[in-house]
Amino acid sequence: MQAFDALAKAVDARPSAVESLGDRCRREKWPASVRSCIAKAGAADLAAKCVEPVYGLDKPEPPLAMSEAVKKQVADGGVRALYFGVDGAIKKRVTEYFAGTEVPLAVHDRLAEVELVTTYRIAKDEVVVLVRQTNEGERSYSIELDKKKMTRFDKEVSAVVTKLMRETRRFYVTTGHGEMGGDRKTTSLDKRLAELHFEKVGLDRVNLTDGMPDNAVIVAILGPEHEFSKDEQETLGRYLDRGGALLVAFDPKGIKTLGALDARLGVKLAPGHLADDKSFLPQRGAVSDHAIIVTNKFSAHASTTALSRASNQGLVLLDASALDAVPTTAKKTTVIRTAESTFLDRDGDFTFDDGKEKRQSYDVAVAVEDKFRALVLGDVDLFADAAVQSGAGRMNVIMIGGPLFIDAVRWLAGEEVFAGEIVADEPPEKPDPNAAVLDEIRALP
Repeated sequence: MQAFDALAKAVDARPSAVESLGDRCRREKWPASVRSCIAKAGAADLAAKCVEPVYGLDKPEPPLAMSEAVKKQVADGGVRALYFGVDGAIKKRVTEYFAGTEVPLAVHDRLAEVELVTTYRIAKDEVVVLVRQTNEGERSYSIELDKKKMTRFDKEVSAVVTKLMRETRRFYVTTGHGEMGGDRKTTSLDKRLAELHFEKVGLDRVNLTDGMPDNAVIVAILGPEHEFSKDEQETLGRYLDRGGALLVAFDPKGIKTLGALDARLGVKLAPGHLADDKSFLPQRGAVSDHAIIVTNKFSAHASTTALSRASNQGLVLLDASALDAVPTTAKKTTVIRTAESTFLDRDGDFTFDDGKEKRQSYDVAVAVEDKFRALVLGDVDLFADAAVQSGAGRMNVIMIGGPLFIDAVRWLAGEEVFAGEIVADEPPEKPDPNAAVLDEIRALP
């Protein structure tokens, strides 16, 4: 309210400023709510009647609090925080955030703490360092702050704590069966795995036959073209029996079955390609665009948390097929399905043949739970590199199923509490189209 009091006093001293401001707001077409308020308000209550209700600046900033997801991350203790900075709004927010949590906060003056500054390589004020002692020694990561970054501070803390708490784990990918690779690069997938502290390791046919490595946290089968041998199927079956985690993404142009594993997973790939002449993404202006279907049908499951939160955007399936059910005792949950207008194109003409093909909502991704966890998908291209042109004309490489992949890995690894992006307690700062108006009101002489 201090800003309003000062503004009211300034206007009281120069009543003509109200009339001048009113003329200008009409001339420059300021927002109608502000114009109307200025026209009706007197000098003494201009601030209270115009600025306060229009901009809500009298509302106190809500306290910055640690999210429940991060609290679970640090529940085991061992993480501490150091703040280097001066008294001010950022220090106040940081103190609020760590208050009453398992993470003790120590405040330091950068210019007076030479040894600490050297140890943690602090070159500026407004920096938080998170520290944890491990068997290999102390590990630390810093977060540089400013007013804008405070809106996503919880997310930044979560990412750093994840690095502090985890050791690098193994994500094995089967090879030797014509899996994704070669022309279909996985640069984005590899990057996401590194961010999640996984090391991707190839598992060829010989090693797979010999037995699954003990340190395999997740095993992935991505778009195989050739069948798995009986010995390989048995190795994978034993891995599932001991509580393993399996990610399977089929390619409609590849194999449709994993043999004996089908009964464990409860699904296999249907013959044909999914197409939709109503819900698709136009690319070439040709009938083949019907194979690039769009869906926003996601179940409430940890593997699709981020997709569900952004269901209005939809997910693009570049070349998918449906998953057919196979009798199983495992618990199955369909997590992604197509729109009701989708059909299974069995003759490859991308056109619906009434009487031969059926429009319905097809299963595209299924989560399976038993002694193990598995996620089976009918579109391996979700995890391949895709070139996308930005608004500036530059080509960027992305993974279409990026959010899905991250949540899938977290769920398969038993870390579903972290599925979906951690949302900051404060909304991201957005440009205020009326900021210039507010500045003019504040600048009244």
